[in-house]
This record gives sequence, C-alpha cells and structure tokens, in this order.
Amino acid sequence: MLLFRWAFAIVVYYANHAVNFLLYCVSGAQFRRHLLQLVHDVRCRCELRRTNFAPNTESSSQVFHIAKSISNLTAEGEFKDAAQ
Repeated sequence: MLLFRWAFAIVVYYANHAVNFLLYCVSGAQFRRHLLQLVHDVRCRCELRRTNFAPNTESSSQVFHIAKSISNLTAEGEFKDAAQ
C-alpha cells in the first residue's frame, strides 16, 4: 500500500507541473513570448554549431578522391584505371 501511495504522489507531482505549464502557455502572453525566444535562441545555437563544424568542400573532395583511389586498388596492389 505504501508503494501505491508513493507512485500516486509522483504521478500527481508530475501532473501538477504539466498542468501549470499548459496554463501558463494558454494564459500568459509574456510567458509565451519568453518561451518562443528561448526556443529560437536554442535553435540558432544548434544551427550555428552545425555551420561551424561543416566540412570544407575542398577538403571533402580531396578525401573523396583519396577514398576512391584506395577503393580502386586491386588485390595485387595495383591501381585500376580511374576512367572505368
């Protein structure tokens, strides 16, 4: 019975937070504005990280060329004709 009471208390605890969040979203214009600003800032940081770590196109083509050359190696260790 004690375990049931503890589980019920935890469910009520989380439900309270969920309902409060929904009430703030529905009734508070300032809350919505700050929430949207927060989401926008987080999204911009993620996009900035992605663009800062994007591979250089020149170095990517060099890596592709090296990988293609390695894949053209035959079992004897000689290169095939790259035009094939």
